Amino acid sequence: MVYDLINSNIRDNKVSGLNYKVKEKGIFYRADKNILNKRKYTVNINAWIEEIIYAQNIIVEELLYLLAYQEIYKSDKTISKYVFTEKERYLKLVVYDLFSIREKLAYLIYELFDRKIDLRNRYKGNLQISFNNIYNKIDTICIEKVNWINNDEFKLLKNVLTDNFNYEKYRYIFKDIRHPFTHRSNPGIGCLPLYSVDYQYVDDNTQKMIEEFDKKLGLNSEGKRYRIVSPKPKEKQFDNDKVIEDILNMWSLFVEGFESLFNNILLLKEEIIEFKDK
Repeated sequence: MVYDLINSNIRDNKVSGLNYKVKEKGIFYRADKNILNKRKYTVNINAWIEEIIYAQNIIVEELLYLLAYQEIYKSDKTISKYVFTEKERYLKLVVYDLFSIREKLAYLIYELFDRKIDLRNRYKGNLQISFNNIYNKIDTICIEKVNWINNDEFKLLKNVLTDNFNYEKYRYIFKDIRHPFTHRSNPGIGCLPLYSVDYQYVDDNTQKMIEEFDKKLGLNSEGKRYRIVSPKPKEKQFDNDKVIEDILNMWSLFVEGFESLFNNILLLKEEIIEFKDK
């Protein structure tokens, strides 16, 4: 049933994908001396494009599985906990990998500019290559120092980073879903998030009042300088269908962004072969 739904979704083109392969360089490839003298780190472009294409293959597969389990779950919610668990698993995986492929793009851009974007932390001094750092600091580069990228290509790159890879509507996917998945408790996507009991310390007058109330109930709260606060959710709760729809839309923007970069920036275009039969 899962594979039937996957094949159906492939036929209906429900998941976007990149239609490229990287030109093979071979293990004995050596860059031209002119390249090594003027922009030596751009030889790494080929490898990072390959990383991105490989990552997108994984994302497409995860999205196809996610949609399949989502359809099964929606058609019969009593089928088993297994279907819900698989749906959540693929949702979590694809959010991780969307974040990852965007970070790989940051490394590709860093090499495209021959590592001339200053990404060092001014206080710690260490190098921090990340999408957010590239996005925030790309304007600091002197375009004259990277004359293999023309003004039109530079403008296109900045527009693509904003419109396709940092689109405001979908930022919550990384901030409110990916970050809790990674560092805290799971957000509530189609289920309740984790609820946590907290305690609040109280002043002297409130403490006396609590002791009087507890005394009437036969409880001894003397010396306890706090009261229990009602359990609260640790994470935000989200509508399952909306999250999946937004993830698909976000991925479509990513695909359009990569296509725009690969087709219009010469140094990237030279490293790939595009398949015409989609």
